[in-house]
Amino acid sequence: MKNFVLFRKPIFSVDLDVFAYELIFRTSPKDFSFFSKEEFKEDVEDFPTLEDLESSGYTEKDKGTIIGINNIFSLIGLKKAINNKRGLIKFTKNLLKSDFIYTLPKNYIGILIEQYLSKDVDDEYRIAVNRLHNSGYIIVLDNFNFSGLASPLLAAANMVKIDFLRNSEDEIKNILTTVFDYGIEAIADNLNSREDFEKAKSLSFSLFSGNFFSRPLIIAAKDIEGNKLNYLQILKEIHSPELDYKKLEDIIKRDLALSYKLLKYINSAFFGLTREIDSIKTALVLLGDKEIKRWVTVTIFATLASDKPSEVLRLSLLRAKFAELLAEKLGFSDMKEKFFLMGLFSLIDVILDKPKEEILGDIPLDDEIKNALIKNSKNEYGVVLNIILLYEEQKIDVLEEILNGTNISLDDVSQYYISSLEWADEAFKATQE
Repeated sequence: MKNFVLFRKPIFSVDLDVFAYELIFRTSPKDFSFFSKEEFKEDVEDFPTLEDLESSGYTEKDKGTIIGINNIFSLIGLKKAINNKRGLIKFTKNLLKSDFIYTLPKNYIGILIEQYLSKDVDDEYRIAVNRLHNSGYIIVLDNFNFSGLASPLLAAANMVKIDFLRNSEDEIKNILTTVFDYGIEAIADNLNSREDFEKAKSLSFSLFSGNFFSRPLIIAAKDIEGNKLNYLQILKEIHSPELDYKKLEDIIKRDLALSYKLLKYINSAFFGLTREIDSIKTALVLLGDKEIKRWVTVTIFATLASDKPSEVLRLSLLRAKFAELLAEKLGFSDMKEKFFLMGLFSLIDVILDKPKEEILGDIPLDDEIKNALIKNSKNEYGVVLNIILLYEEQKIDVLEEILNGTNISLDDVSQYYISSLEWADEAFKATQE
């Protein structure tokens, strides 16, 4: 892959289940990888060839969108990229008028439209959008604001996306009055805190987007529940430097629920083992104490996060694998387990509604990991965590500056993100079986 950056942004229902993912990508129409349909991970009829791309009247923006979708189908597959939900993708005005979108599965694609103002909508454009709507595609008007209230595309829209940062509360209320008159659902976008989420719910939004779900809701007087305290104690014990093979087995075996979950997890399709593991001792022999410690930790995290939106655990797993892959590339292969733990623990405050310093104080992780997570230190763990957070925030220009002078490229980071995304979805699924 070359010059392709992909990011998946969840859109939640009011119950914080994932309704859809917005797929955000960046490509270069001048220097790119383009794959044949034979290399696609899914069957797609009539997808444009490279010759079509070069010989058509497509603009540079049109080409960028087609190249990005081509890379998604080839590098991970659309259904895996969106975890079998619906994927919202932004299309250019020109592509909306073409037949290209009809090559894409309408049950999995939602069409984001930015140019919806009356001055931008001629009859050809309006007819094209109505045709897509009537063909069963979901139409979403992006960054909808007060000036878009007279848009002739509202009648064809299924949803509008309203930016919480760009509009005042009064403006949002006025927009919603018109939107709800059309029977259209509204997505509250750029929610950066739980307070934003609660405000959006009070305004009758039904869908929600932003990083609010990965922000901690610190409750000062809240005690950690007894069963969660037990699991934190197990985390403390299994990460103790004095832990030996026999102690690890004893710690796992004394918690029947943990033993059951761990064995069920290890015997899932995710591990692909050729024989069934029926005891912790056998698991230790086959996988080794390092691997077992890793998966005990993952199993405990799945339990601790069971009362949180599923995306919290999925993002924790993604960060863990992402950190591990980045560490290996940066020359820290012998420390990859520690980088995995750093990524996994990066959302522990969100999971337990307590500050990281309170939670991590008694857990014997390396001080360098704790400093990266609590104090944002610039040690090797902090550098990797910063790369991950910049990628999540799509601050690509800043990220490229940081990568200059290292042995890692933006293409590497993007590939590791895609690999981690796929791995995290499979690992999450295994924890739920």
